[in-house]
Amino acid sequence: MAATAALRRDGRTIAVRRARLEDVPAIAGVLARAFDDDPLFRILLPDERVPRLTRFFEAALPIVHLPLGEVWVTDDLRAAAAWAPPGRWHVSALQQLRMLPMIGVFRGNTLFGARMHRVVEREHPRDPHWYLSTLGVDPSAQGRGLGAAVLGPVLSRCDLERVDAYLESSNEQNHAFYRKQGFELRQTLEFPRSARVWTMRRPPRGA
Repeated sequence: MAATAALRRDGRTIAVRRARLEDVPAIAGVLARAFDDDPLFRILLPDERVPRLTRFFEAALPIVHLPLGEVWVTDDLRAAAAWAPPGRWHVSALQQLRMLPMIGVFRGNTLFGARMHRVVEREHPRDPHWYLSTLGVDPSAQGRGLGAAVLGPVLSRCDLERVDAYLESSNEQNHAFYRKQGFELRQTLEFPRSARVWTMRRPPRGA
């Protein structure tokens, strides 16, 4: 897949490209702000959410996401989508070990979050698919097509190669957007403290 792409929207072109290591601080900040109002993160991180999420993404991006080569960003770094190719969605034991210093980010909710993660991972499909692990648009730039733009390169590949895409969402307000991209609700996972995670799957489009 080419390292750059573009999406036409409302008569304008939104350029996107693969993220680089030097982009990590900017991407981490965008993702932290994008998830600030996420219901699940409001449970897991009841205070200092943006700085704590920023530290988390600053660690996770170079350890988990960038090595897969499928983190797509807009040129202005105001939107990012992190994908895992088929068969590579599972975070390895070595990666988990390298992420241990970030456990402190979640403080007293670390075990609760870990239990949720195990349940969500247990429900993850095992057949080949592209996994959208993270998507975020800076709140100041939402509603301009940037989210669809950074999803575009991999969704186009899914259509071309006839492979499904899969995601987990913890914010029901995002479901209308994902449905526009072709995702369909698959399952609702219920947890204590009124936490919920929805799984969604997108069959390839086209003939």
